[in-house]
Amino acid sequence: MNLFLSKLNKFFWGLVSHYYAIFLILTISFFAFGFFLLYSDFSLLIQSKPVISLSQIQINDDILEEVLDEAENRKLKIEEIGSKEYFNPFEKVFSSTEENENG
Repeated sequence: MNLFLSKLNKFFWGLVSHYYAIFLILTISFFAFGFFLLYSDFSLLIQSKPVISLSQIQINDDILEEVLDEAENRKLKIEEIGSKEYFNPFEKVFSSTEENENG
């Protein structure tokens, strides 16, 4: 058991004494692996061209009319809300304080 612990201790001290080299090797290997992943991904993107067929696009006129009507109703509702005048709850308070100051 002591032989195993002494060899293990020697191994870890060897790693610690060469920490810069180990750090450099791990960093370079991680960058190389990341470059490989990005390169393979970009090469797949360049090689594969998407096929766009316009014949598959079909618009249902009834649904289109419903969507346009709904958009117009929403636009009218927003304009109606924007033009509505609301009651000012502070108007009376301001006028009564001005009357008290004046006299």
